[in-house]
Amino acid sequence: MSNYDNQEDNGLSKQQLKTYLPFLKILLSNQYFVKILSETLDQAEFDGFSQSLVRVSIAANKTLPLIRSIVSSEFERNFRAPSSILRGNCVASKAMSAYCRIVAGDYLRECVGEFVNEIVDNEEMSFEVNESKVPDEEQIKKNRILLKEKTLYVLNLITNKETFDIMPKELKIMAGYIAEFAKKYASDSPFPLVG
Repeated sequence: MSNYDNQEDNGLSKQQLKTYLPFLKILLSNQYFVKILSETLDQAEFDGFSQSLVRVSIAANKTLPLIRSIVSSEFERNFRAPSSILRGNCVASKAMSAYCRIVAGDYLRECVGEFVNEIVDNEEMSFEVNESKVPDEEQIKKNRILLKEKTLYVLNLITNKETFDIMPKELKIMAGYIAEFAKKYASDSPFPLVG
């Protein structure tokens, strides 16, 4: 059990955990339940739902199996449109984000915090490559070059040996889930999965 998987860290009392554990077991017993819940929720509810699932699953030490199920459901639902897999406002992205903030927040701030702040603080920097949003072809070319440059920089930043060695195991496991389902559902076209 990691130091993140105990009742004090997630705010649930033993009684609350006892109340929600049967629900969590049902969700984990069959991926269908997670899939149906994900598909029936309004997008405005994704954040709260995902954060609640993560909180309860941490208390039960079942977060990674739950995230695996949610990620699998996301790939299964969107495999015909790979460019929409794990994009922004989906339960899988929200659950992984919520869990990352808990288990890898310090790591991410240390590794990429300065880079992210630089990007956020620079209002002149644009990565938009959608032709319907940027009609100037020359600007799109510049944006693509900048996007590629910054993407390579951050990839090198997070994949160098020193950074990888200190990466929390939970982050590596979630990346493994994405790789597993990308191979299964989008093996012929993995590029849309990375942008």
